[in-house]
Amino acid sequence: LKLPYMTWIFQYGRTARSVGQTFLISIIGMRSQDWRKVLNYSDDGVDNFEISDILKHISNILEGSPLSSQWDIDQALLTYSILSRGYCSLPDTSSMWTYLRLTPPPPPTSPCYQGDAVVCCRGSEAEDCTLWHFHPHEREGEMKMVFDQIMNKTTNL
Repeated sequence: LKLPYMTWIFQYGRTARSVGQTFLISIIGMRSQDWRKVLNYSDDGVDNFEISDILKHISNILEGSPLSSQWDIDQALLTYSILSRGYCSLPDTSSMWTYLRLTPPPPPTSPCYQGDAVVCCRGSEAEDCTLWHFHPHEREGEMKMVFDQIMNKTTNL
């Protein structure tokens, strides 16, 4: 966190290039005070960071949107929060603005790190992977196999 960014989005490029892909919640970095600001909905009537009230608020905003499913509501909430509070932006042509019912604002005053990490998983043909994504059905054996490939430098990761 020594570079002049307030927000670090490791896979920004995935969201910027695709239709309907939110920011991946697990690989976003901010300082604790910025997480607090981004997730503070007290101006919208949500007190004390009450998660059920925050989810109700974001569900009302996203009602009827392709992002309204319960499966990825956490990522939709975080993407909405980051964009609506100016911690990062996306190209004006991104479908995410429509999905989140937001208008593209002027560029953020503090730029965000816009990573373009290549994520691999079983069956992917990507090269130069910087991250391996395991799926729930993969178990210890697969993890050990990928670990060994990385350690033996027999993978593109």
